[in-house]
Amino acid sequence: MTYEELRNKIRAEEYEIKLERERTSNRNRTAKLHQTSVESHESEVMIKVMQRLGDLERKLDEFKNLQPQYDVIESRPQ
Repeated sequence: MTYEELRNKIRAEEYEIKLERERTSNRNRTAKLHQTSVESHESEVMIKVMQRLGDLERKLDEFKNLQPQYDVIESRPQ
């Protein structure tokens, strides 16, 4: 094997290694981006759930405050 052939073979192998690194790097980036989008979606859903829970708590408090008024109305003789 001549020096030129050996050098070309090494360059080809280095190029293949470089391509493989880029492929795995791109996969990792894609996985990280997907994970980030899932996490942001989960946090958006969590925020909406917390807001709805807060709304329900306010409605429950309003109902509790109105309940004595209904009790008075129901206890009146008709």
